[in-house]
Amino acid sequence: MSIAFINFILYRILPVSSDPLSPTFPWPYPISVAVAAALALPAGMLLVSALKAAGKETLVPKKEHDLYRGIYEKIRHPQAIGELAFWYVTALLLDTPFLILVAVLYTPIWIMWCFLEEWDLSIRYGEEYLRYQARTGMFIPKRKHGGSPSNTGWDRKHRT
Repeated sequence: MSIAFINFILYRILPVSSDPLSPTFPWPYPISVAVAAALALPAGMLLVSALKAAGKETLVPKKEHDLYRGIYEKIRHPQAIGELAFWYVTALLLDTPFLILVAVLYTPIWIMWCFLEEWDLSIRYGEEYLRYQARTGMFIPKRKHGGSPSNTGWDRKHRT
């Protein structure tokens, strides 16, 4: 990731002369900054929340873990979402359409990486991780099903 990010920066400093895309976005740069900020704020909050919840396990997973706390009670890959968003933020701040294209092409690779990590975690932690997968969304929180519609108040709102 670090090498790819350095390449992002180097591309802006030393652009490819045969780049078929426009060297900058067709809108004023402050719009790119505003969109980048709109992405960076929630992505940064998600990333900080994930790093705080994971603690030292961010870098070194342990066999005995307490990973299912904080944001990890809602989604399984908050760090991946935050990091991926920053690829787009960087491309917007560098004002380079080509880097948005690179980020778009990089997104499926990033998602595949998350699936591979899940496979590893299911082997490492077994049934416990599979139960966690069943109750927690990968990138988007799962809706909690509270039993019958009367528990959710649905029937009161939709009676005829």
